[in-house]
Amino acid sequence: MLSWFFIGSGIMKLLSHRHFIQHVIHLRIVPPNALGKLSVMLLIGIELLLGILLNARILVFYVLFSLLLLMIGLTVLVVILIKKGKSSEDCGCYGRFYKEKLNASKVISNLIWISLILIAFFLPRDNSSFFANFLALLFMITRFAILRLNQFFTSFSLFKERL
Repeated sequence: MLSWFFIGSGIMKLLSHRHFIQHVIHLRIVPPNALGKLSVMLLIGIELLLGILLNARILVFYVLFSLLLLMIGLTVLVVILIKKGKSSEDCGCYGRFYKEKLNASKVISNLIWISLILIAFFLPRDNSSFFANFLALLFMITRFAILRLNQFFTSFSLFKERL
């Protein structure tokens, strides 16, 4: 399940790579030159490659360690962007297919993914599949519930403001 998350988000970014590159440049994460665009495409490729390698169970230890570093780095980046006042921006994590704000909910989501990577990192390789899939499914259900509650409270506060 972990591998499919990275494969899926990588594919969504790849399918909308022009949009994703422009979004990352807009957030001022990379410079708007060829090197900046190349680094964004490289990030998409690394995310896809790591997801595919994990799914194929190739170099699992190194792949999980790389995913852990990637997620920690991206989480730090999200926190920095929130501190810079970009919390109303879309994170661009899924290309143009799914919009998600840069806020505490995104940080919590990333921390849960980091936890799942750590759990998979320390589980024995023969039992990790069922347990990791169960935890990932539980996380996705929880994540969906958090998003819906967040939308509900946002719309409720907008309703209160109109009164």
